[in-house]
Amino acid sequence: MSALTFKERYCQEWERKGNPRERIALEWLRLTFPFEVIPTGNGVMSPDWNGDVGSTPDFYVPHLKLWVEVTGSDCTRAQSLSRCIRHFRTAEPCLFVREGKVAEAKVNRIVSHLTFMSVNEMDGSVLFMPCAKVVKYSLVEGYEPGGERYYMIPWRDWMRPGDFAHLVWRADP
Repeated sequence: MSALTFKERYCQEWERKGNPRERIALEWLRLTFPFEVIPTGNGVMSPDWNGDVGSTPDFYVPHLKLWVEVTGSDCTRAQSLSRCIRHFRTAEPCLFVREGKVAEAKVNRIVSHLTFMSVNEMDGSVLFMPCAKVVKYSLVEGYEPGGERYYMIPWRDWMRPGDFAHLVWRADP
């Protein structure tokens, strides 16, 4: 029996976790940037599992040449800290980005235009990490049983919404 893909492992949870995060992300992008925001990801904001075909990031803002990939956590910072101490022997809470998403960005040559947006429902936060910075962090095994490696990024290093918006507006073409 072959290992399950990411989408196969999470297809039962997508409508409950992934779709609300994507709706929050879309609303935040529309409120922050007065430009067209295009849902582009394979199955973005859809409760249906539509296979594990390659995918572009979840959203694209053409005027800004900005791609956004939504991720998230259903842990509080304290729960994340506990998990990181227990499993990864690090004494700080971290958020994680799947290695495959970064690899896809490299293949599609959009690393400098992609930002990860972490929607964290238990913490009530929305945070940002440019893909180009993700690769500076450690890759870890075992974040999800049977899954691929993840970049482990300290919670403190993620950008708050205002900082991210300021960065994007400064770079506006």
